[in-house]
Amino acid sequence: MTTPANKSNLRVIRINYGGEKFKFDIFKDLDISVFKIQEELQSQASNYSFALLLQKKLLTKFHELKEERKALAAKLYLKAKEETINGRIPSDDYCNAKKESSSRYRLITKACIVARDHADSLFAVIKGYEQRQSLLQTISANSRKEKD
Repeated sequence: MTTPANKSNLRVIRINYGGEKFKFDIFKDLDISVFKIQEELQSQASNYSFALLLQKKLLTKFHELKEERKALAAKLYLKAKEETINGRIPSDDYCNAKKESSSRYRLITKACIVARDHADSLFAVIKGYEQRQSLLQTISANSRKEKD
């Protein structure tokens, strides 16, 4: 059994950023109403700009988390390397396993994945807005031609 795209849970994108919750329903937000064409032409730019700005902020958050994760990984690795096991320096595999078993490291890794997923999801919304803009311009131009 297949699910039509307009009924799929994938069409609704929920994003938390800076204590605020945002929801994008790509079928509702990108819908074009011929009767409200002027209003939609005016709001298109601000909706597009908002989505683009939020995506950039999420990418920045992703990169910050990635750097924090990298620094923590180095710290955890070096700490594990300082340990001795039966008078021997631990192997790289042991140090990496020790690093990856850290709850803080796993938490930052998860946050990185979520931030990147949200940014990538917003990229799809942005592409939808770009397509919508093109369609709105075409409809608007055709409607002006019909009036002439």
